[in-house]
Amino acid sequence: MLHSLRTHHVAPGKMNEFHELRREAIPFFEKHGIKVVGYWKTEIGPSPCVVSITAFEDWAQYERAQSSLVADPEFKKLMGRFQGLSLRTDTVILRPTDYSPMQ
Repeated sequence: MLHSLRTHHVAPGKMNEFHELRREAIPFFEKHGIKVVGYWKTEIGPSPCVVSITAFEDWAQYERAQSSLVADPEFKKLMGRFQGLSLRTDTVILRPTDYSPMQ
């Protein structure tokens, strides 16, 4: 099992618009086999952030899902609407430790 943890650093004053577009993106993830674990927003921190975690069976499934998603013409249009909403996005791919309850 792999998890992708993304931290979206949202531009000041753009959080509501970011949330609206992110809601529109969820069906695309499901369509392309990406399991959304959850979304969180910062309550305390240096900047407004949205953190997302998605799950994948393995590297092969991750690569298939990501390739399929970014090739989707409708998803490309949606991503264009995110322009200016996020200052940057940090992504890490996580694999559970052998002692993690979540395998």
